[in-house]
Amino acid sequence: MKKWTVQASNNHQDHKNALILNGDRCLCRKKDDVWYAYGMPWSGSSGEYINRRVPISCIVCLNRGLQNTVQPLSIFDGTIRLMQRIFAPVWPGELQNQAFNYCEELSSEIPVLDFYCKPDLE
Repeated sequence: MKKWTVQASNNHQDHKNALILNGDRCLCRKKDDVWYAYGMPWSGSSGEYINRRVPISCIVCLNRGLQNTVQPLSIFDGTIRLMQRIFAPVWPGELQNQAFNYCEELSSEIPVLDFYCKPDLE
């Protein structure tokens, strides 16, 4: 059985059979009360992308750490983390408000985790 992830390093892909939708960012959409991540053809420098949709069970913010730890974020902190990673207007206005509301809705319905990990297979 394949394990699904929105984004993973080569170690995850090689050793855990993770599926990388996009090596940079994915599109997220709520459809019929389910949040989905979509691969998109703009993959940044990794060149990794596939045209597929998967349901989102959690969002993991990867960080390099001295030990492997995971911390669930509050809805507020999850919203801020998502806002830092989306493509949205930087000038104040209705589009920026919509982007904030979208991130707040996503982080209130899907757990956002802060994951610090060592660069090894552990």
